[in-house]
Amino acid sequence: VVVVVVVVVVVVVVVVVVVVVVVVVAEVMVVQVVGVLLLTYHFCYYINDIAVVAIVIAERMGVATNLPSSFVSRQAPLINPMWLKNNVNNGTYNNNNSNNNNNNDDDDDDDDDDDDDDDDDDDDDDDNHNNNNNKKKK
Repeated sequence: VVVVVVVVVVVVVVVVVVVVVVVVVAEVMVVQVVGVLLLTYHFCYYINDIAVVAIVIAERMGVATNLPSSFVSRQAPLINPMWLKNNVNNGTYNNNNSNNNNNNDDDDDDDDDDDDDDDDDDDDDDDNHNNNNNKKKK
């Protein structure tokens, strides 16, 4: 009876150890496979990013001309190439756009300081309207 119990306990321990080892090895392999797949995905993502930059720069240098934006989107579907077109190609557009966004008035005049004496300013432009009222009081 004692021998049977010892044999059963040894068999159970061996089976449990084998199962644990197999599960641990399988988990490590799954983690490694998933890690490799994730690294491959990110690598392809950066390759697409570099490809879009290269296409846009080549387009601007005249090496490749008239590439439609759909070509860029088709080659790199993971990212939106519009930020590249704005940042790489049109730095002046971004500068003008940021300057216009910094103006809090409703009129599109660039020379706001020269418009203080005009009576036909927009009523929505509070700064100039207040300046006109102050000048009239004096």
